Amino acid sequence: MYQSLKRMKNIIHLLIIFCFFILLNSVANGQTAKNDTISIENSGILKQEIFYDSLRHKASKRKLTHLIYDALISSPRPYVDSETLSLNYYSQMKGKIISDIKIIPLEVFGPTFQDTTRKAKSWIEKSANKIHTKSNLNTIQKMLLFKIGDEVDPGLIYENERLIRSLPYIKEINIILTQDTIYPAFVKVTILTKDRFSFGITGNVNGVQSAALEIYDNNIFGVGHEVGVVFAGHVNKQPYLGAETYYKINNIRGKFLNLSFAYLNTFKNEGFRFVLNKPFITSFVKWGYGASALRMFRSNWIFSNDVIQSEYPMDLLYHGAWGGRSFQVSPDGNNQVVLSAGYNSQKFYHFNEFETKYLNYFKNRTLLISGIAFSQRRYVQDDLVFSYGITEDIPEGFKNELV
Repeated sequence: MYQSLKRMKNIIHLLIIFCFFILLNSVANGQTAKNDTISIENSGILKQEIFYDSLRHKASKRKLTHLIYDALISSPRPYVDSETLSLNYYSQMKGKIISDIKIIPLEVFGPTFQDTTRKAKSWIEKSANKIHTKSNLNTIQKMLLFKIGDEVDPGLIYENERLIRSLPYIKEINIILTQDTIYPAFVKVTILTKDRFSFGITGNVNGVQSAALEIYDNNIFGVGHEVGVVFAGHVNKQPYLGAETYYKINNIRGKFLNLSFAYLNTFKNEGFRFVLNKPFITSFVKWGYGASALRMFRSNWIFSNDVIQSEYPMDLLYHGAWGGRSFQVSPDGNNQVVLSAGYNSQKFYHFNEFETKYLNYFKNRTLLISGIAFSQRRYVQDDLVFSYGITEDIPEGFKNELV
């Protein structure tokens, strides 16, 4: 999967460069051509360097194209194995006793991990820092897989970095180990965190018929809870203006247990949704389980990604639960076997007329299921795959499952 993403990213990147190069050629056509003094050798690497040099030269002739070039093109960078570097750094303190843990949250705008004393300069950044509520230290503390008195485990600390970085309100984290100057067998742990700006507004427009606007906060009161309201409207379907509200609690009591519930009343559907989930978020989690319920008084589908949808609103109840146990089959924890079982049930309170071939899908039923899976999973640190300006942990491995 990781290699496919990298190939897809490279293809998109080349397409953008190609279109941009055509644009620059059209801009340069009206200017006097200059003799190219660079001797072109029959080398793929040299051709690539010449291409980027020519692209940069043409882009620098206009302020607009220069800005576009800086935004789209980045110099080729050598591959850096971040995991190996991190593990090597933590391995220097392996086996030493953790005597102190300090968590330091940085401002959203201004300071960096390279310069923690840097201050926000513009009034927009300063205002945003005042509006933003920093993550509560207890919230980060509950995410730690180690505590005072434990021995330094390089793999566990590296996994903990990835785990905290995956939170929707954390942009970056850096765990620093410092040997005690008085007692060499002790280690002090300093954790630097940098939040994302938690407030946000997003939306979409579907032609001239419908539109939606969402307002959310991914870290309300700094405790890691998520809350949001979605306003959805349609010019022909009632209610013409409706709303969806949701609330999510992450990592309840430090058990990596997540709970969310929502109420929906728009032209799409009306009802309640409840989800409780404790996934195998790390290879060290032995037990995983979850439960969900969906009570819809009006809906054209059971799940939003259903291929089969009804033309008439349905009145239905859906509920299900699952549980599983993982067993490590390798010392590093990357390979594991998982035994799991679960059920889901759906009941319709009001039947509609469906096409004959869809009747079985919309009948009341209960499904029991069990399975065994063998998986291998590790994470590769990279950037510019899904987003920019952050470190991304890309999963790599495989899963074979018999259900």
